[in-house]
Amino acid sequence: MRISTSQIYDQSLTAILNQQTKLANTQNQISTGKRILNPSDDPSGSVQILQLQRELSLSNQYVDNGVIAGNKLEREESTLDSATNLIQRVRELAVQGLNDSNSQSDRQAIATEMREINEQLLSLANTKDANGDYLFAGYATSTQPYTNLFGNYQGDEGQRNLKVGEGVLIATNDSANHLFEAPVTQTSVTPTLATSNAAVSIANDPSLLPPFAALMFDFSAGPPEEYTVTDGTNTATFAYTDGATVDLTTLDPAFPALDLVFTGAPSDADQFVIEKQSTQTTITPALVTSSATVSITGDSGVLDPFTALTFDFSAGPPEEYNVSDGTNTATFAYTAGEAVDLSALNPNFPSLEVVFEGAPNDTDQFVIEKQAGTAQTIFKTIDNFATALEANNVGPGATPNNGDFLTNIDAVLTNILDGRAKVGGRLNAIDQQKEINETLAFNIETDLSAIKDLDYAEAISRLSRQSLSLQAAQQSFAQIKDLTLFNFI
Repeated sequence: MRISTSQIYDQSLTAILNQQTKLANTQNQISTGKRILNPSDDPSGSVQILQLQRELSLSNQYVDNGVIAGNKLEREESTLDSATNLIQRVRELAVQGLNDSNSQSDRQAIATEMREINEQLLSLANTKDANGDYLFAGYATSTQPYTNLFGNYQGDEGQRNLKVGEGVLIATNDSANHLFEAPVTQTSVTPTLATSNAAVSIANDPSLLPPFAALMFDFSAGPPEEYTVTDGTNTATFAYTDGATVDLTTLDPAFPALDLVFTGAPSDADQFVIEKQSTQTTITPALVTSSATVSITGDSGVLDPFTALTFDFSAGPPEEYNVSDGTNTATFAYTAGEAVDLSALNPNFPSLEVVFEGAPNDTDQFVIEKQAGTAQTIFKTIDNFATALEANNVGPGATPNNGDFLTNIDAVLTNILDGRAKVGGRLNAIDQQKEINETLAFNIETDLSAIKDLDYAEAISRLSRQSLSLQAAQQSFAQIKDLTLFNFI
């Protein structure tokens, strides 16, 4: 086969250029340290590199998110720690202020410090993070949670989350109303005093009767319910039936035919005086008004909320109160000013000290209960107590500005301590996830290195071979190019 000179030149040049390309590619690999410079160098490896780089970037983003979440939560934990210290100081002042040895000026001084602490607490509730966002406002990060001591919560219930790992979301905030508000607990006494509506009327025409001496009717609640009547000489007793006519011949067979009708629900010791002087018949009632009272002389603030206690008075004899908590029932004799022993109702009942006084009517009733009402900010609770201190109006019966204030302060303190515990748990979760993310990133980088990084020993050896191949191609071309027939003519 005949090969032209130009064909020899072309083949030699192509071979040299191929060797130069391979040599240049190897030199680039060695200078960059990368095995794959272009996707065409290893299409499958290039796809793997892209996938691993995406996973590595995501893992690094999770680490960054963890740092951001950690900073926010550390700020929240620090704020709640400060709030805890302030509330504990308020509690100490409250215990001091409730002591009966304090004068009004002493309590006013305590109230002054309480108000200063209250302003500090309000400032903590309106804390901002490093970005200028309100820490306890939910999603409404630009809205101040509380505008003043008496204002309602202005934020929302939203809880912002950051993703710190695959499927791992960490809450970075808590709403202020879940921390600085709690239902207000107070001990209430609800009296239902028996009110007599007894009445007496004369059924026949009193103008037909001659004058008679005063008749005095005294009611006894019994049992049985009855009226005792006397004319100053004789005495008689008749059972009370609402609307029935009284037969006065039992008092005196010669008594005029006076038809008296008693109605209503009389109270024990109700009295009526009926007399006719000259031509006028008069009825003078003296209905009993209950003066019964009950007071809580012990510190109700040491007690947890309890179900309603219902005290019902019976005029007897003997005079006594029946008490029930809805399950248990007990009876105790009534002695004015004497504390009631509720262990007779329930041996496990808290040491609530209740004292009854006055002159109760039959069926008088008192309901005593301690229960949580609607939620209120700690700022308003403290302000109310400070106002009561300034007025020297604190003590067992001044609910909720008595021991119940301690219960209400403790309720908010519990909220904040629970919040701190949750924040601590989130910070621990971030630390654990950080270790997971760093381990994952290391493994991904190892896999990336195995795919894209260059084996220098193999590359240098290959560079030597390619260099020799290039030199050989160049030298052979130098020899071949001089072969021509003109050298033999």
